[in-house]
Amino acid sequence: MKTKFLTSVMLISLISIMTVMAQEREKPLQQKKKQLEIQKIGYFTEHMSLTAEEAQAFWPVYNDFQKKREELAAEFRKLKKSPATELDNLSEKELNALADSEIEHAKKMLELRVQLHENVKKVLPLKKVILLYEAEKDFKKHLLKDLKVEQNKARGKHQQQQKQQ
Repeated sequence: MKTKFLTSVMLISLISIMTVMAQEREKPLQQKKKQLEIQKIGYFTEHMSLTAEEAQAFWPVYNDFQKKREELAAEFRKLKKSPATELDNLSEKELNALADSEIEHAKKMLELRVQLHENVKKVLPLKKVILLYEAEKDFKKHLLKDLKVEQNKARGKHQQQQKQQ
């Protein structure tokens, strides 16, 4: 009886520890995503010179767009990563369907973008709609620049470690 109890306690403890460890690995990624979202909100709001009223109308529209875009992207990634998409093992018909799915995905993304454009025009002046597009491009450039800096730092640390060995 004691053995079963101890085994159960140990099993529950092990599962709990594994769950906590998995959550801890996800935290930095979630924190980074939240941090980027805060930066994006600040950057867009400043670049577009949004008033409080405009921001209140704009952000729900833009957040809805982002959510739908992320869902579409996740759906497409899932399709591309499925084991059935190993190119060497696909028939001509399957290859054609996979190639067509690229175009279908692009069409859906474009439709979503057009929908955003129409919805944003309802809540912001046209000048600020154009500033939104500039802000999106500039923010992407900013992120890519930061990513390069981080990669160069990581490369530098790696090279230093190799020299020390």
